[in-house]
Amino acid sequence: LDELSVSMRNAAKATRFTATETAKAGTFLAQAGLNVREINDALRPTLDLAAATKTSVENTADFMTNIMKGMGMTTDQLGRATDVLAVTTASSNTNLTELAEAMKEAAPSARAFGMSIEETSSLLGSMANAGIKGSRAGISLRASFAALSSTGSLTETMLANSTGQMTTQTKALRRLGVHTKTAEGDMRNLVTILHELKDAGGNEQDMIAIFGRRAGSALMQFMNEGLEGADALKLKLD
Repeated sequence: LDELSVSMRNAAKATRFTATETAKAGTFLAQAGLNVREINDALRPTLDLAAATKTSVENTADFMTNIMKGMGMTTDQLGRATDVLAVTTASSNTNLTELAEAMKEAAPSARAFGMSIEETSSLLGSMANAGIKGSRAGISLRASFAALSSTGSLTETMLANSTGQMTTQTKALRRLGVHTKTAEGDMRNLVTILHELKDAGGNEQDMIAIFGRRAGSALMQFMNEGLEGADALKLKLD
């Protein structure tokens, strides 16, 4: 604890934050489950992110640890997480609060689909550039993952084999010539799928058929207004 106290004082001296604010950051990190050594390592990146994004130290510590948990990241990846969040907010039309709200909704599903924090953050930042921010962006992204997870499902395959009927989702994808999964059955990158849907002339009706009404409308807006910037932002984060 003495080591942590010294670290807090040193961090306060090296940043624009007071000793009291630094102590609050340490308290929030402790409440998130970090031990003394992890708090010691996390203090400076947390304060740097708070300064870069003009966010309170308490909220920064809270947002950062929640996002990392949602993405399944360990404390030794904290520096990577703070860099990604700082670059995303600096390079897109969103702030840390809005990005955290979006990540809260989207991160667990993105993680389940094998997406990294860089991929998820660049996608949400690009959606923000298209005017889709905060929880709306996160919920839309989560809904899109849920919709994609049903493509090529056993139930869908059995229905097609037994009756020759296809879901509206499958009909739209086949008509546009877009595949959501690899030959091995793994989900393809969402941005790649959206690029192909755009190139194939997919309209809002198609997007709603594929992703559902909530996600389809939002992704159509993103596809028209923010998709081209997604790859550029991802390059900045890599």
